[in-house]
Amino acid sequence: MAQPPDISETFKREVDENLRRDQMRDFFKAYGSWLIAGVVLFLAASGGLIWWKQHKVEQAGKQVEALAQVYKDIGSGSMAKAPHQLDELAQSNADAVKASAMLLWK
Repeated sequence: MAQPPDISETFKREVDENLRRDQMRDFFKAYGSWLIAGVVLFLAASGGLIWWKQHKVEQAGKQVEALAQVYKDIGSGSMAKAPHQLDELAQSNADAVKASAMLLWK
């Protein structure tokens, strides 16, 4: 003959599920707004960091193009603007551009 399921075990499982559900609900009531604010702040900081790195790459690219133009000008014999341009490029934040400008002029 089949034995009936253990009702106390089923009851314990249901109570445990309800307890966990209530604990999660209470946790999100207490800290949900802080969690959302933290996630938004993290996403904003990550986006800002990505934008800043891309901005630095674009600036370095423009400075490399300016340095290449200086090289072309020097190669064609036009030395009038080269010292001023090289002085500006020597103040660059991009180490490679700065070193190239300083090596070429100073």
